[in-house]
Amino acid sequence: MSFLNIAIFGTGISAEEHFKTIKKYKKLRVCCVFGRNVKRLKKLGKNWNVNIYEDKKKLFLNEKVDLALIANQNFHHYQDTMFALKMGANIILEKPISTNFKETKKLADFAKKKKLKILVVMQRRFDSSTHFFKKIIKKKIGRIIFFKLNIFMSRNNHYFSKMKWIKNRKKSGGGILIHHAIHTIDQLIYTIDKKVVKAIGFLSNEFKKFSIEDTASGLIFFNNNKIASLNATYCANKNLKNSIEVHGEKMSIKLENNTVYNISKKHNEKGYVLKSFSKISLGSYKDIWKEFFKKKKSKVLIDNVLETHKAIDLLYKPYLNEKKL
Repeated sequence: MSFLNIAIFGTGISAEEHFKTIKKYKKLRVCCVFGRNVKRLKKLGKNWNVNIYEDKKKLFLNEKVDLALIANQNFHHYQDTMFALKMGANIILEKPISTNFKETKKLADFAKKKKLKILVVMQRRFDSSTHFFKKIIKKKIGRIIFFKLNIFMSRNNHYFSKMKWIKNRKKSGGGILIHHAIHTIDQLIYTIDKKVVKAIGFLSNEFKKFSIEDTASGLIFFNNNKIASLNATYCANKNLKNSIEVHGEKMSIKLENNTVYNISKKHNEKGYVLKSFSKISLGSYKDIWKEFFKKKKSKVLIDNVLETHKAIDLLYKPYLNEKKL
């Protein structure tokens, strides 16, 4: 049996979760792991029974690599992905693609030139609730008035102390927007399938006092003249849920916690809950890896995810040259 040989770049939780998924496919084989944390690298090499490398050049000299999984810190994504592409490897890349849109576009253009794939880990595109939500928007709500996004990801200081690099804007690319709001923004963009033409962001680090934003508000403008308002924070109550609202002439609907609601109706009224989905229906790493084998153009191919990264970049743009954020 022929295998697709995979090199994993990264030694953290994400790399480990991907490894568990890869093991379920008979046609996939992890041949090696590359990492910069020597202690974790040696541990994974032993646990996974694969070759380990601290040097990317040696890795590609010694191993036949068909596909590289890039699952390390944000600030390594661009350089490691570009290196692997130059070595002729296809890519599965954890979000964000890079810490800035200019590098993201370079990767997309270079992959196209080399006729190689980059699939981006945007698993919300595979949620059953996302597809149901998309269907309702298309068929039932009438002409769209506006969109509203709420992203609540409560994070205490212990979360940030575990990954010190994440508090450094140059290394992480930013805070709540690029790490968590990106999934909800992507969910909306995938659902409505429109181009981003403009975005205005307002950022704050008042609560955490890091160089990254802990709270953000903004507006995203699409090429169908529709507007999405956005509010995102690390600081609100942990019981609050992420949500997408779409308000139309005939109906207003909300996707929250894997349930789609008709918010035109009252809470106790019949038809308020349009459909609720189980956790099993959520998109996963398995869906991302399955996409690699499909012959048709993937919904998580880098070209199809560019609008999301463009929106994030535009939301950050006014603050890029400021010292405080």
